[in-house]
Amino acid sequence: MPIWLDQAVLKAETRDKRRRFESAEKLLLAIERDASRLLTVSSATPLIQREPTALWKLALGISMLKE
Repeated sequence: MPIWLDQAVLKAETRDKRRRFESAEKLLLAIERDASRLLTVSSATPLIQREPTALWKLALGISMLKE
């Protein structure tokens, strides 16, 4: 789940009414605003460039499954 969506959900379900979205429309606007930012991102970069340790993390995770 993208971080921005996780934060929106947490804000929407918080117990403190003062910290929640004022309305469903405000929640929808926040989601649309952040989702549209993702559409304007330039060409995708390979995972190995974005997260150089991803290959090692994957290998570690697989090795832990075998035990």
